[in-house]
Amino acid sequence: MYMVAASLTAPEGSPSPDGTVVSDVFWSLAVPEDGLEHLRLATHRPARVDLVVFLRASGEQEATKAARRLCDRVIATSSVLSGWRVDAVAPVDYETGTGHSPDGRPAGTPPPENLPEP
Repeated sequence: MYMVAASLTAPEGSPSPDGTVVSDVFWSLAVPEDGLEHLRLATHRPARVDLVVFLRASGEQEATKAARRLCDRVIATSSVLSGWRVDAVAPVDYETGTGHSPDGRPAGTPPPENLPEP
């Protein structure tokens, strides 16, 4: 199992959604191929959702891509996060709770302009 952190940001002026609703949306839109096992999220910052997903995958890169696909699907499909964007998706190390993206940025920090393709 792999742990991946992601950050989603709302369009300017959008209210923060209810965390329980967002969690329910993720679970309802997850498909078996995502390998979703567990989901934790925080909505305490205005117009932002930070989450950690635990996924079954054959490797860290596959888990990161699966997390990105799931986030993209939720944003594209759910009215709750309509217009939001994925700012960061990065694997997290179980032992330390930290991680780095493939380009060396700390996990959870926004990339320059490019994100992993789903």
